[in-house]
Amino acid sequence: MSEECIVCLEPKAASDFPTEPLTSTCDHSPCTCLDCIRIAIAVNIGGNLSSRIACPECEEILSHEAIQRYADDVARRKYNDMVIRQALEGFEGFIWCASGCGSGQIHDGGVDQPIVKCTSCGGQTCFQHRSLWHTGVSCEEWDLIRSFPMPSTVSDGLSNGKILDRIRRAREIQASEEVIGKISKRCPGCARSIEKNGGW
Repeated sequence: MSEECIVCLEPKAASDFPTEPLTSTCDHSPCTCLDCIRIAIAVNIGGNLSSRIACPECEEILSHEAIQRYADDVARRKYNDMVIRQALEGFEGFIWCASGCGSGQIHDGGVDQPIVKCTSCGGQTCFQHRSLWHTGVSCEEWDLIRSFPMPSTVSDGLSNGKILDRIRRAREIQASEEVIGKISKRCPGCARSIEKNGGW
């Protein structure tokens, strides 16, 4: 006697279906064949950034044991790598190397000591920005550079250093204007900022 899979709609033998529900919380008997379950798991793992893979019929989350039982070898390896990565990222201060070597480590210095030197490849990662270290530029300056509108053409010739110089100059002008605003007021005649230092 055959049964039709609700996914592929193919008639299958009873042995082509799971003998028990996929999760302990599924309240239905399995109506998806083992081949379709295997494919559903592989597709979910391939396009998912989370290790939470659902039953293809009711959206209950599959256990680690269920994934190991029903997934193919490739999907099982990807799933295990994903679980390990998520576990590592749960540790406070953990950071992946931005050089792309695939290594990571716990950094105790936090944002107070933002340069993380990879113990595997020696590359430097910025702990605050989770990117390659921005050599010669503090994290605050790097934020300013990244927020500054970039030139529309290469001929504008603005390097990060020139952009940084402009930002520093703009900040100096802004700071000067704030001080002038605190210690002076506008002349009612010419509207220039003046400071009263004596007289009536």
